[in-house]
Amino acid sequence: MGIFRLITIIVVCGLSWLGIQVMTPLNPAYGNTQRFERHFDISGAFPYLRRYHLFQPETITQERLPLVVVLHGASEQSSFSYALADPVMQAREQALVLAPDAALGRQWATPRAPGWKQGDAEELDWAVSLVREVMATHPVDPQRVYIVGASQGGIGVFGAMARYPGLFAAGVSWA
Repeated sequence: MGIFRLITIIVVCGLSWLGIQVMTPLNPAYGNTQRFERHFDISGAFPYLRRYHLFQPETITQERLPLVVVLHGASEQSSFSYALADPVMQAREQALVLAPDAALGRQWATPRAPGWKQGDAEELDWAVSLVREVMATHPVDPQRVYIVGASQGGIGVFGAMARYPGLFAAGVSWA
């Protein structure tokens, strides 16, 4: 009887967690526009189900587009993604915008400094796998892949530039 109860609790908790992940409203930065596609990715590490948002212009006027990866801060919001997808900005320079969501309570990367857990970059590794997937499936110019972030996302930018030096053409971090 005890093992059946334990299995039932695990299944109910798992289904509840999955429902929360799928039904959680879009980040307000993406909710203002229908241009961002909401995607889910099943990864091999906890929390298994992860969200990301992808913007691509409706009509592409260039053969290959830049890809801008936007890492959100600890508030889990990034209005910069929305600004890059704005029609005025897209009229100046078309670009794909990839905005992955770090798992709750996780950081993109931690600095290699005393007092910080060294090498903690699971979320960043996942984001880079998304970048490679988008590069393989969309018209991305591999020479124009950029990464930007604020706050915790800014730390992720430093981590990405250090861990993947040949992938990104440039990175911008701000407080």
